[in-house]
Amino acid sequence: SGPALRQWLLRVCRAPAPVKEAPSRRAGAEESSRVLADPGAVVVLIKAASDSLSVEELELLLYASLEWKDEQATERLIQELDIPRPALKPSLRQLARSCRLFWDVFALTKEPGWRQRAQEAAERIVSDFYDNSRQAFVSDPRRPPYTELNAMAALALLRAGSLSEARYTVFARDLLHRLVSQNYEPSQG
Repeated sequence: SGPALRQWLLRVCRAPAPVKEAPSRRAGAEESSRVLADPGAVVVLIKAASDSLSVEELELLLYASLEWKDEQATERLIQELDIPRPALKPSLRQLARSCRLFWDVFALTKEPGWRQRAQEAAERIVSDFYDNSRQAFVSDPRRPPYTELNAMAALALLRAGSLSEARYTVFARDLLHRLVSQNYEPSQG
């Protein structure tokens, strides 16, 4: 509800932002101990520390920033996204959500660093997960493509196309057309 969301927002915005360190959560895992400190790198929204906000909470901060023009929410959102995260190979779900969030933050701030992060995330969605032979995004080549993940990737690419290159829009529309033609049965809704 609106009042509960505003209460949460006030609590989050008043809480101190976490320090700009990403502690390794997996002892002995070389990949998780490296940190993406380059502001242009694709930073995946993985919960790196117990005081970091979840992706859902970041999306709520973005909503408050865009819809309510809440400057505290915008400031906290940027602080959270500037925290380096462990350099893990992201899942398609994480990358699609990150891509949409980065494009939305770019639309909010107009800062080129967010555009670069969003652009890199969109490119990784296509280069790391698109399977030409199946004409779909796959997270695991041994499994069939999941409609939900393809829809998430399509939404991220539509956002990228609206703020960047039209080729992403064409790519997403083609993908959505295939999803509808392969998965929609008119008699079943």
